[in-house]
Amino acid sequence: MAITTLTGTQLVRNTWAVMPTAAATDVTLGTKFKPLGPDHKLLVLVENADSGNSQIAKILAGEGPMAGAALSRTVVASNKECIVIESGLYMHDDGYIYAQGYDTDGTTASADVKFAFIQLP
Repeated sequence: MAITTLTGTQLVRNTWAVMPTAAATDVTLGTKFKPLGPDHKLLVLVENADSGNSQIAKILAGEGPMAGAALSRTVVASNKECIVIESGLYMHDDGYIYAQGYDTDGTTASADVKFAFIQLP
């Protein structure tokens, strides 16, 4: 299977938009997305589709001079969470940000973690 490539939702000020549906990640390769605008206005949505277990959502560490450490969050069963990130910390040389879901052991990849992103105006 191939890495899941997400298309973001671009919000426009004072205009309604449909909330994006979080997409399942490839269990082996995860997901990637490319910001659509300024890096300080990127909202990442995470959904744990597992109704019985917590899962770990991880935004992988970036590459280049602004690269930061990976960002992880344990998401409880059937919960949805969000975070605004500064994409420069997580951007890879190809212009994408990579994310992956894991079981609570932190090493076993999980397809139960779903991601979506919204570019804020």
